[in-house]
Amino acid sequence: MSYDKEVGLRMNWPMIVYISLVHIVACYSIYNTITRPHYMLTYVWTIILWFISGFGITAGAHRLWSHRSYKARYPLRVLLMIFNSIANQGSVIHWVRDHRLHHLYSDTDKDPHDSQRGFFYSHVGWLLVRKPKRVLDAGRKISLNDLYKDNILLIQHRLCPWWNMLWCFIFPAIVGYYLWDESILNGILLPGVFRYCFVLHATWCVNSVVHQWGPKPYDNKSHTTENGIVAFIALGEGWHNYHHTFDWDYVTAEMGAIKQYNPTKVFIDIMYYLGLAYNLRRAYPKGWEHLKSRNIRKLGGEYHVVEGIYGIPPFCHRTVTYVQGEGGGGGRLLSETQVDNMSTTDEEGL
Repeated sequence: MSYDKEVGLRMNWPMIVYISLVHIVACYSIYNTITRPHYMLTYVWTIILWFISGFGITAGAHRLWSHRSYKARYPLRVLLMIFNSIANQGSVIHWVRDHRLHHLYSDTDKDPHDSQRGFFYSHVGWLLVRKPKRVLDAGRKISLNDLYKDNILLIQHRLCPWWNMLWCFIFPAIVGYYLWDESILNGILLPGVFRYCFVLHATWCVNSVVHQWGPKPYDNKSHTTENGIVAFIALGEGWHNYHHTFDWDYVTAEMGAIKQYNPTKVFIDIMYYLGLAYNLRRAYPKGWEHLKSRNIRKLGGEYHVVEGIYGIPPFCHRTVTYVQGEGGGGGRLLSETQVDNMSTTDEEGL
């Protein structure tokens, strides 16, 4: 992978001003929370909105519209569009374009938030500069026909950014004001701006943190990892090495929500039992068994797999070792790293 010297890379000043402003206000909201009384329901409402707006990204923009890992009936699509608007991360159509591009060119110079450029760039820096020409050109080739056929998404897309800002900042304040007499200022600051910035960073951590730190049991060549901390703040999106290996899986993790924290899976499952979600796609166990068989063939068939689970529920992750010989006693041990680093000439039969 090579990087050209991007002469004339321009700063995205409107975004710099906007992101700086909302973070300044978010910091002030902390001061305001300490110095001014708030109703307890306002704190509860803030946490609820963390999940609601988070699901708009995880269950909506990501698992439904980016990867089509399940199908949603009309009422659920409307609900997820509103949830996504509360998250206020641009229109679903633009979000999906960038995410599909990310998966197609993950951690290369055509990835919008390429982690090879460093932690800050992949976390937020990519939003503070104009997209490089190579990213723009690649993005124009991403098919979004399925999204433009969805009138629900077109409404949001055409009304952005004001539609999203209304749902993100004003809606939380109105609910608090009318239901438990919270002040408009408190309602805008804590469940509005502060919660908004928190969810922003939760999403950004999926682009940055889990492309830097954590184990890689499924695909060691990928920069993606399994990270329970990010899974917690991003509602189940931290099991990223699995997700990039099996991106059509609606769970985005191998194990269930009891072993791997994944409230988004629970939400989608509830929608399924209510009849609002259907055709839930799952890669496990067939995809996982196929991957292990592929690695055994790569090794020449003389190894067998020893699997384990590391960690405490609900923050477990898979461990994999390839052991030479049937009994495994005294045989050669290979990790997923060593298997993936073998030369392609050893991959007969793939």
